[in-house]
Amino acid sequence: FFVIGLLVSVWRWKRPSFTFVLLWFAIGILPSLITGPTANTTRNLAALVPTFILPAIGFGTAVHWLKTKINPLPNWLPAAAAAVWLLFAGWRSVSDYFITWANNPDVRGAYQVNLVETLATLGANVSNDAVLLSTVYPGPAHDPSIALVLSGTQPAWRWVDARWALVAPAGQSSLAMIPTSTPPHPLFAQWLEPRQTIQMRPDDLDPSFTEYWLDAGQLQALGEETAVANFNNALTLHHAEWLNPVAPGETAELLLVWRVNDPEKVGPIVPPAFTTDVVIFTQLLDASGVPFAQRDSLEAPSWDWQRGDLIAQIHSIFVPPETVPGNYQAIVGIYDRLSGDRLPVLANSGEIVGDFTAVSPLEIRQ
Repeated sequence: FFVIGLLVSVWRWKRPSFTFVLLWFAIGILPSLITGPTANTTRNLAALVPTFILPAIGFGTAVHWLKTKINPLPNWLPAAAAAVWLLFAGWRSVSDYFITWANNPDVRGAYQVNLVETLATLGANVSNDAVLLSTVYPGPAHDPSIALVLSGTQPAWRWVDARWALVAPAGQSSLAMIPTSTPPHPLFAQWLEPRQTIQMRPDDLDPSFTEYWLDAGQLQALGEETAVANFNNALTLHHAEWLNPVAPGETAELLLVWRVNDPEKVGPIVPPAFTTDVVIFTQLLDASGVPFAQRDSLEAPSWDWQRGDLIAQIHSIFVPPETVPGNYQAIVGIYDRLSGDRLPVLANSGEIVGDFTAVSPLEIRQ
């Protein structure tokens, strides 16, 4: 009936009432046509009323056509047809919404069923112990917000993307919950002991999550090395190591191990989540001191850092194919994402000595 109503309205477009309905529908659905399907439910609100008017036009047209073909038309027939139509539409709506749509893998992924099940598993084992949760979106405005709604405030939880970062809460070993979507980096996998894997549906976009025990022993050893640099008394860099020599056109990986000393000095409180939001950068410099390759990322977001946390962050940096083999200086620093302001590096006396620190050079081989 919607299609019939749409065709009838187009056919009768010269009548103002039909033109108005067509324009109403077109303008209402235009935002989704421009921006795509994401969040189109809210962007299409202006089109909801004509979406229901058009089927009514189609139904009225069908009844009028029947009256011309069946004479006399039984009084009960239009009401019966309307009842059958509404029952069919109602059944299809219920089936599509609660069965077909609700079980679609894309929908289950969008509604974070893996994270919800992870939180349910944690909730079934009530404990105040520290927990490390890995997700694709560990920032404060996304997955942690879902956890806040479902589980309340959990100050002992830390959020990371285990593909590139781990956190040892207060520098101690802890439970770690890691889904299929964020498999731990091979280096981190050596520190993780799997306990159990919870399977979701095989066609889910994120079909399982694994409960690990994070043994922080190796991370503690790296975090006890003499500090390389002190960033604003907020955190100190204790270890920087290139994990692999590379050739031009390959990707180098730099392991950085940090200790959080005072999370309040990490950076300003910024919207939209009104937390700190800093980024770690690594740059490779040419002979003139000009950066030719870099990585800016932090997969263990600063918003939930606590004093004593140990952070392992891996930066992957693509080396341009035209790079001449040799040893290249590397520098590391931290900046606020919103303003771009860098954290100062302090000497033992408290004097500012710069806004980055040099780490081991990268060897680029033939």
